[in-house]
Amino acid sequence: MTRLFLALGLVVAAFSVVSGHPADEKPAPSDVVRALDAAAQKAIKEAEASIACVLVTRSDIYKKKFHSLLPADNPGELGGFPWRKQPGIADGQDANEKYDLSQPAAIPETYGGGVVIDDKERLVLTLYHVVRDATKVYVRLPGKKGSYADIHAADPRSDLAVLRLLDPSVGPLKSITIGNGDQIEIVNFVGGG
Repeated sequence: MTRLFLALGLVVAAFSVVSGHPADEKPAPSDVVRALDAAAQKAIKEAEASIACVLVTRSDIYKKKFHSLLPADNPGELGGFPWRKQPGIADGQDANEKYDLSQPAAIPETYGGGVVIDDKERLVLTLYHVVRDATKVYVRLPGKKGSYADIHAADPRSDLAVLRLLDPSVGPLKSITIGNGDQIEIVNFVGGG
């Protein structure tokens, strides 16, 4: 979904760059390529601070090993990694290395992309299939920031999910700029019909 929006934005931006040619004068293909390249660079620069990497595990080890430290029985309330500093867990250090998705060396079972959609509420939009049946979700953000997240809302039919970052100190975040789909036009860049 994010790629689709980015691609549509690139096309609109490139069209605006090359549309300065008079109606009877068609831009050279190389002008179109340069315009698309410039539009891509601009779109990436504008969106970069809002892009997130969503790390997911579906392991039931959290339920088996750390049941007493998990949040209430709400399927979307996954919680963080509270046993990191808890005394009395025999393999506490080992648990950090094996199960804590916030560790740089952690290898998630699956991962996907996302975008910050509300910086004040700390909401990240991702694809539902990425977080389906998750037992823990960790979101990495630009600037070496990150936070565990709960699944705030999910819709399997549209394959969308909204995550709420748990760490209030993870900011400042930058919400992605949402475009206006009503302004998109069908374009023919190079001649023909």
